[in-house]
Amino acid sequence: MNTAIRVLTAGYITPNFKPIRISIGFSTLMLLGVLVFSALSLVYVKDLHRRLFIQYQELQTIKQTTLTQQGKLLLEKSAWSVETRIQHIAQRKLAMRVPDVIKRVKLS
Repeated sequence: MNTAIRVLTAGYITPNFKPIRISIGFSTLMLLGVLVFSALSLVYVKDLHRRLFIQYQELQTIKQTTLTQQGKLLLEKSAWSVETRIQHIAQRKLAMRVPDVIKRVKLS
């Protein structure tokens, strides 16, 4: 590093190069700014993670409720579509009856 500074200040590469001197106060202020920015970023990310996790849990609850409701509806569907129930309703409300045995007709 020192060799590079000597070459630059000697004017071999850039004739008008002047090294920038940073005071200790300015560098301390910059480090403090970076530290504050880092701390605030950490707080923001933690809060964002917490909010997203809460939203995730709510969606998991909704999913579980929906799956439970789907299972109940499937059971209800199977109960409503039982053949004996359909036959009973057809006989009672529509006055339908079970057909007699049909004799086979011979085709010639």
